[in-house]
Amino acid sequence: DNINDKYLNLDIDTFLNNDKIIIKSCTGTGKTTNISKNLRKVLDTNENLKVLSIVSLISLATQQIETFKTNDIELINYQKSNAYEIINNNSVICINSIIKLEKFKPEYFKNTIVYIDEINSLLGALTHNDALNGNSSLSVIDPVYLHYYLILFLVVIK
Repeated sequence: DNINDKYLNLDIDTFLNNDKIIIKSCTGTGKTTNISKNLRKVLDTNENLKVLSIVSLISLATQQIETFKTNDIELINYQKSNAYEIINNNSVICINSIIKLEKFKPEYFKNTIVYIDEINSLLGALTHNDALNGNSSLSVIDPVYLHYYLILFLVVIK
């Protein structure tokens, strides 16, 4: 797309033809809106797929629930749900609550699209979060990231 366009405009082919997508764009360019529109289309192609959005702030989780809802994706709020509801539905969870999912083996995450929003603040939360102190960050998130660790790794490398 044109680098001078104000809003991000990805198409469904970008999502269907790539296993990993890393998007870097300024605030207010429509990243979450565009992603939710395209994820709706991707979910329509396979009824077994689900979304797990991992964020660093409760306010970001709330914002995602609202944005995704405008595109007919109901995200389960991790604060109002148990681990089984989170893992079996389209969900959003804050990184400091991801320990709720530690009992699930990696195969539970098969057919899960992991959406990591605001990666810089999420990485900060992994390394500087009181809720995660006393737990090895990798052991807390290992069940979720076992198959998706490459996403975090690629974002750090420029």
